[in-house]
Amino acid sequence: TALARPLRRMTDVITSWTPDSDISGLPVERSDEIGILAREFVSLLTSLEQRQVQLQREVAEREQAEACARDAEAQHRLVIDSMLDGLIVCDADGAMVRINPAGERMFGYEAGTLLGKPLGTLIRSDRRGQPGGSPTRDAVAERCDGRQSDVFGQHLTRGVFPIEVMRSEFSTADGRFISVIGRDLSAQRAADAEIHGLAAAL
Repeated sequence: TALARPLRRMTDVITSWTPDSDISGLPVERSDEIGILAREFVSLLTSLEQRQVQLQREVAEREQAEACARDAEAQHRLVIDSMLDGLIVCDADGAMVRINPAGERMFGYEAGTLLGKPLGTLIRSDRRGQPGGSPTRDAVAERCDGRQSDVFGQHLTRGVFPIEVMRSEFSTADGRFISVIGRDLSAQRAADAEIHGLAAAL
């Protein structure tokens, strides 16, 4: 019949449709209900294809952004790991969350054994003070906020030694953090003592 044939053709096109299908067989030129259905289906397919293109573009942009973020993180980690000074990062509660290789060498610990412990495990404000204080409560925080200050480090095996530190705070999407950059002054102090000894002997 006049209706059965175009309906079968439209049904065949619709049921076998894939993104690469040729939909030119749809009777969009008809002015009756079948033509209306065919045009609506073509419009729906066009919208789906446009949305698919948009989604593919969004996925590509997200993948590119993630790749850039990974590259930036890798570069950031490379800079931190190659620093000559020790770097310790603590969370807002004062627990250590990161220590670079120079910091490991300075204090004699492996980073994994320090994570979660307070900064005071490594740094104290005076030679006689007990380690273990939090940087948010310890005098180290007050003396080193944004400027250099001489305090004392606690080495795993060598005991207390003089260090110069600078403390600062920063925030990320993960919260507020405290960074402490430290430099071992042992060699400098020994050299100063030797110079003073020689000067006194003259």
